Amino acid sequence: MQLHNQTIIPDNLINPILQLSGKHIRARTPDVLVLVTSLVRGGLTKGTAFNYHTISSKRLKNSTSSRILITDGGWIHLRIPPISSVSSSKMFVQRFWYVCLHEWGHIFDLQNGGPKRLPWSKDHRQRWIDRPEEQRAELYVAEVETKIHLGILKNPISILTELENWIDTYQVR
Repeated sequence: MQLHNQTIIPDNLINPILQLSGKHIRARTPDVLVLVTSLVRGGLTKGTAFNYHTISSKRLKNSTSSRILITDGGWIHLRIPPISSVSSSKMFVQRFWYVCLHEWGHIFDLQNGGPKRLPWSKDHRQRWIDRPEEQRAELYVAEVETKIHLGILKNPISILTELENWIDTYQVR
């Protein structure tokens, strides 16, 4: 996995969460590029998974070239709120974990023969929750959460607690 972190959160806190969530979903993580940026204003953590195999390096941190990077497994763009606007570090970390799982679910779907193009109708697109690709991603997340609860998969509590503690420490400064 290629991590391009454009936030103040250290890579050594984000990388284990991304690696574990991708492993739990069973996606082929080495082929995927992950871009993490910060939202300008507050809000919730959001994510988007792309099946494109190329990305312009202009989207990456401090890149002045217009190189085209090639990925074999697609790429993910995660957008997190500014740490100063986070009211509850625990809720932030839980949401970040969920969004990581959800987006890795899309990548897993694409890597395993999912739709290369999203279905559009002439008039409108289905509501978000009614889209088949979103329902599959939600099923993957539910499956992982169940396996964690049953003890089949590793519980991410230790790495999530590290991020939570870092946010609490950062906000005290």
